[in-house]
Formats: sequence, C-alpha cells, structure tokens
Amino acid sequence: MELRLVYVIDDDADMLHSTAFLLRSMDCEVQTFADGAAFLAAFRSLEPGCVVTDLRMPGVNGYELKAALDECSAGWPVVLMTSESGPDTAAEAAARGFAAYLRKPFPADLLAAALDKGFAALSERRS
Repeated sequence: MELRLVYVIDDDADMLHSTAFLLRSMDCEVQTFADGAAFLAAFRSLEPGCVVTDLRMPGVNGYELKAALDECSAGWPVVLMTSESGPDTAAEAAARGFAAYLRKPFPADLLAAALDKGFAALSERRS
C-alpha cells in the first residue's frame, strides 16, 4: 500500500485535531500545522502529499498558501475547507485550481473522495 501523506493546516485547534483524527482513521499519515506560514516554512523538507487547508487564517490564508505552492511548481493537490458558503467561494476555489472545496462541517466520504482524487493525481505525476 502506498503511503498517503496529508498535511492539514487550520488555525482552529479543534478542527485541526478532528480532521487529523478522521484522516488517520482513513489510514493516512498526517502532519498538522496551526497556520499557513508554518507549513510553508517546512514545505521544502516535506515528502510530497495532499494538503488540506482552511481558507480563513491569520497571516497566510488558504488562497495564498495555494499560490505559494503553485509558484514552486510543487504539484501537490490542495483541498480547501471553509465555513464560508456560497457559489462565489466555490467558484473562486475552482478558478484557483484547488482539488476540492469542502464546506465545514463536511462528511468523511467527501474528504475521502477528494483525497482519492488528489492521490491519483500525485501518482500520475510521479509516473
């Protein structure tokens, strides 16, 4: 079985821990970050994986985090999670190239589907 690395970034500690717990129950290896800046500081030393990030965070928000990864040509799938709703947010996420948009709270099956798609894209890039 291929290692499924997921990096979760959220400034809400409860959401960060519950998402990590859920991902571990899906047999993912999880590393958490309390903000976007901490993730970006560690990024170059991390193995490729999928990123699950909150949109609204102090400092580096989800959009800025995705843009920074795109600048590096990382090619890591990024799933955006947010408590904001509406077609504008979903359309903006799609336009910015996020692998998926999840509205908090989200069901486990939607997160699993988004990550399956992300890991498939990562495998394809490695080939």
